[in-house]
Amino acid sequence: MAVISRKVARSALAALLSSATAGSVDAVYAYKPPDFGQANKVIVVTSGSIERIIDGFGTCQRSKITLYVWVLVRYADADTGWTRSNAEDAADDIEALIASAVLTNQTTDYWSQASYGDPTMLDDVVIGGVDFLRELIQVELEVFA
Repeated sequence: MAVISRKVARSALAALLSSATAGSVDAVYAYKPPDFGQANKVIVVTSGSIERIIDGFGTCQRSKITLYVWVLVRYADADTGWTRSNAEDAADDIEALIASAVLTNQTTDYWSQASYGDPTMLDDVVIGGVDFLRELIQVELEVFA
């Protein structure tokens, strides 16, 4: 049996989130870009851990793939009137869209089970001299090979 690469699952999840958050984010990446240019709201999907499992007497092979979904929202932009309150609201709305996408796409052509892993984590990060609110969402995918 062929095994699935995280690359396939990562690309599929990024495409799903791009569709689910269209109009609410400026960009969705299936990799870590060097910077976000002028984007205020970005999702980055990166590879996490993978567990390869053989159940029974080698008749059932499956993989548990963890993907990291990073939501980054610019905290403030005085030139456009974007405020910290706008950033908090946008981050909450984007997380809800991601949760809905995961919930309504439990099974796809790429995985047989999808769910959040650990609770999400929020912090601040400076990228390219710009202060962003960052939320990490761990998405757990189970794939039968």
